[in-house]
Amino acid sequence: MKQKVVSVAHSIKLWPVENVLQYAVVSAKAVFQTKGTPHILELVPGSLKVTDDPDAATGVYNKKLTFKVQHPDNSRTSLLYMLTSGWFVAEYVDENGNGRIAGSPGYPLAFSFKYIGGLYECTMQGKGQIADPYTL
Repeated sequence: MKQKVVSVAHSIKLWPVENVLQYAVVSAKAVFQTKGTPHILELVPGSLKVTDDPDAATGVYNKKLTFKVQHPDNSRTSLLYMLTSGWFVAEYVDENGNGRIAGSPGYPLAFSFKYIGGLYECTMQGKGQIADPYTL
């Protein structure tokens, strides 16, 4: 299991899968077109952990992003509860400062969270055919 801690990420964009109009991957780079605006979550710096674990038998990647969100308040709690009922494509910045895409319209990510020690601990989980591609 490869897990990378991404210290440079300060936010993550969650695109509802129904707002992704076009999505394609060419040479490890994702081209995607969306409508509307994403849900942007401000992260605790250094809390984003990305795991891409390929299944040797099937070749399908098990994807997991975990991160912490600060400043709990009622509006943020409402947003997080709303996110648990959707499927998403996530956009983040990796440890080298490159834009990356996790999930796709065919393999979207599910969102879950719990409140621990004054912070929200969030998880995005799903499957995929490739490691997270770069954004153009």
